Amino acid sequence: MKNVCKNLAIILSLVLLNTAAVAIEQNNQLAQQDLIYDKSVFAREYSNIGILS
Repeated sequence: MKNVCKNLAIILSLVLLNTAAVAIEQNNQLAQQDLIYDKSVFAREYSNIGILS
């Protein structure tokens, strides 16, 4: 019974660690998407410098 509890604790710990790792990865992907969007906005704005409307 002791080994079963120990194994269950190990499995649950790994599941929680994996969940945390996935959440961090998703946050990083969102941050990268925001940076890509910001870069495209800056490129669009700076490409219009000096152009008369």
